[in-house]
Order: sequence, then structure tokens, then C-alpha cells
Amino acid sequence: MSTRTLQRRLDEHATTWSNEVETVRREQITRLLHSTDLSIDAIAARSDYADARALRRAVQRWYNTTPAALRHTGHPHGGARTERGDEPVQRWSRCVQSGGTRSAGPGTD
Repeated sequence: MSTRTLQRRLDEHATTWSNEVETVRREQITRLLHSTDLSIDAIAARSDYADARALRRAVQRWYNTTPAALRHTGHPHGGARTERGDEPVQRWSRCVQSGGTRSAGPGTD
């Protein structure tokens, strides 16, 4: 797919590449906090954050809590998966391939 086609599809859905990357990271981090015992440092590394401090700032911005508190209390929106149970990357890939509408996940309102 060309860069211009991707940009057009993102525009059709009123989103940007940065927004999509942040959505995928947020869902991945939330899933890792709830389904693994990985350290915050390990989750930061897997999520392509520079360090645990950057991950903590992101979680604070998204959920107004710390990663440790989020791990203990659960996901504030009822789960890290989309309504259909798909991973966010799979959901977006289907949209890009088909030219169809992307289903909204947490934080994409």
C-alpha cells in the first residue's frame, strides 16, 4: 500500500498514525499488566518506550493512575481487547486491507 493510500484511509477514519500507534501501545500495555507478571521495565521495553518512567507517564495520562495500581485494580474500561476480541493490530490490518470501517476500541472516541 502506498503512503498516500494509507494517509487517505487514516483521514477517512479521522485518525493519525500517531493515534493508532498510541492506541495499540495502550491496549498492549494494559493486556501485559493484567496477563503477565512482567516487570514495568520489561513491559516498557516490549512496548517500545525508552524506559519505565516514560511508560509510567503514559499510563498516568491515559488512566490517571500508575501501572502498578492498574495491574491490581483491573482495566478501567472493562478489558484490553476490542468488542470482537481481536488484537488492535489485527483489527486495523483488516480495515486497511479491505478499505472498510475500523471498529472503535477504548480511547478511540
